[in-house]
Amino acid sequence: ATAVLPLMASVGSRRLAAAEEAGVISFCGTPILGPDGVLGVLEVGGTAYYPGHELLPTILERVAEQVASFLLHEASRRAFQHLFDRSPDGILVVGEDGVVTDANRRASTLFTGPVRRPVDALLEDGAALVKSVLDASPEAVRDEAALQRCHATGAQGSFSAEVSASGVVMGTRRGAIIAVRDLTEQIGRAH
Repeated sequence: ATAVLPLMASVGSRRLAAAEEAGVISFCGTPILGPDGVLGVLEVGGTAYYPGHELLPTILERVAEQVASFLLHEASRRAFQHLFDRSPDGILVVGEDGVVTDANRRASTLFTGPVRRPVDALLEDGAALVKSVLDASPEAVRDEAALQRCHATGAQGSFSAEVSASGVVMGTRRGAIIAVRDLTEQIGRAH
């Protein structure tokens, strides 16, 4: 719950003294709540009372909810980025135009500078694969059609790869996510 002025006295005499020296006469603080408890505290102090001052706790609570939402979204984004970059397969994010817009670390190892390059420059029939995924209805399961072997042109030359693709919506645009598995090591171990 939001607390008014008495909360300041409980946070420490140095802060209280600094607030008094600055002329703070009103203070409001509210916790920023996450699913596992308090993420932080949002505080506002003022040197004057103003019309509508009584609304400050409600406004501050709403701001704290927005801050919590942002922090939780940011934590989720970082977790996704961690998984994206640690994948053993190369992952290419390709726009509707067939150009790579993002790549994980493994893809950057497999391909020299994959971002902003046409997918066809990296994967044999890459544009056709992207088109097949984009042309599919969102409900269609196209794993069999999307999973295929092809030749890829990488940082160390051509290699055999297994690729799978799925459609993705990026904001208002559509695109594809392509996972690339280098089969060279598997073929080498089999012989």
